[in-house]
Amino acid sequence: MANDLLSCTDYLQNRKFVTKERIGVTGFCLGGGLAYQISTMFPFSAAVSFYGVNPKPLEAVTKIAGPVLGIYAGEDDWVSSGLPAIVEAMIKYKKTFEMKLYRGVKHAFFNETMPTYDKSAAQDAWQKALSFFNKYLRE
Repeated sequence: MANDLLSCTDYLQNRKFVTKERIGVTGFCLGGGLAYQISTMFPFSAAVSFYGVNPKPLEAVTKIAGPVLGIYAGEDDWVSSGLPAIVEAMIKYKKTFEMKLYRGVKHAFFNETMPTYDKSAAQDAWQKALSFFNKYLRE
């Protein structure tokens, strides 16, 4: 899947309306993990991962070029169990990394079609993601 997603970068880089040096990536759940993973394979200018698992192997973090924002649900033991490792790796490899953990919300809190949807957390997370991309992708 990661290689399939990377083919999108070829498409984007050949569009006149795209600034080649400022391409970002985001994803939710599986897509959040893939956003992390493909950030180790292509020099994105910024990445936002919504409750995504860590890239594998974790040492691949060394290849991340742009800043990363990780957005997590506090009641998501499966994904959140990897937080100490990703924080440690980002510090060890001197990556620009921001993280927001929403206490009391569950995995998929952004998905309004799920019972875990949390409107307040979702709205705040979206504003954080937009601000992050504006900071790193706008000229």
